[in-house]
Amino acid sequence: MPQNNNSSNTNSGKFGNSGSSSKPSQSAFIKESWGTRENFQHSYGLKMEPSDIEEGNRILAEFEKKGAFEKKK
Repeated sequence: MPQNNNSSNTNSGKFGNSGSSSKPSQSAFIKESWGTRENFQHSYGLKMEPSDIEEGNRILAEFEKKGAFEKKK
């Protein structure tokens, strides 16, 4: 049986990777808003270590849920 790639798990850290998505990817969202992942992490008081990166991914998942990744018209 084929795998369903449309997972509802938003903690995977992968957004908009289909290539034809109408919303920017996670990395494009970070670049546009903070410049780098390090700047994003720092802005939330997080370090570039695994547990803090996981927390950053949870924050990004909330941004996605709120529609922050949607392209503005």
